[in-house]
Amino acid sequence: MKKRVDVLIVGNTTYDEIRYDEGGRVLYRIGGGVFHGSIIFSKKSDINMTIVSNLTPHQHLFYKQYLDDRNIIAKYTNNVPFFKLVYGEKARKVYLELKGQAIDDTLVPNMHFDIALIIPVYHEVSYNLLRRVKSISKIVALDLQGLVRKTDEYGRVYLVSDASSFSFVKKADIIHATYEEIRAFTGKENLNEALQTISDNYGDKIWIITESDNIIWIIANSKIYHEKPPSVKPVDETGAGDAFLTAFALRFYETFDVFKSVDYAKRVVAHKITRPMEPLIEI
Repeated sequence: MKKRVDVLIVGNTTYDEIRYDEGGRVLYRIGGGVFHGSIIFSKKSDINMTIVSNLTPHQHLFYKQYLDDRNIIAKYTNNVPFFKLVYGEKARKVYLELKGQAIDDTLVPNMHFDIALIIPVYHEVSYNLLRRVKSISKIVALDLQGLVRKTDEYGRVYLVSDASSFSFVKKADIIHATYEEIRAFTGKENLNEALQTISDNYGDKIWIITESDNIIWIIANSKIYHEKPPSVKPVDETGAGDAFLTAFALRFYETFDVFKSVDYAKRVVAHKITRPMEPLIEI
């Protein structure tokens, strides 16, 4: 009989307003890496998934479609992050309308986990919380996104790194980032230079770097590798990076094989992005 894997996922759940072509179709959805990372595997009998998040009562009801109430550890509040995502022809603009509140360190349960996924959306996870999670988890996987985000005076999100993001990375075993996020993290605009900087300074970690349908970069044992992305026509890529990180961490825990884990994560993401996510409201 296959051993059950205990997984902890920490980060805020969001509401996202998604606009297409500056005035076109508008969707409202639940979002955040915790949501996208947890629901894919929540119904697998060999995975016990626990989330720690700030939630509205409505979000809690949505989670209950996927998780047992005992696996939802939350502070209930209306002060959760609200993002506005505007898609144009060439780029996506992200605005933070409401930051939301930090996650209370005391919400982390007093038990041990095989894998912990830290997937912040905007600086809601404290370093003390991360240290607590590290002490009770065999593997810690971290998404870089919420650590390198800042906002300008208009609420538009841009990427920049600071000392806290370096401290977080040092506590993690596996890190996922996008091309733009590692450029921000390293301060290197050239992608090859950014990859080499990570290899030179943080090569003892496993890095998975994805960007839509571009090459997947992997850094392990201070060496840089690359893999082809999934060869599918995407319908909805929302949460693809979160799904990749979750799937990779799960398979890596089972195999300790980086490339088998990448292959498995590619299959999971290919399945996810070829199926539409249902919006909460469509206008």
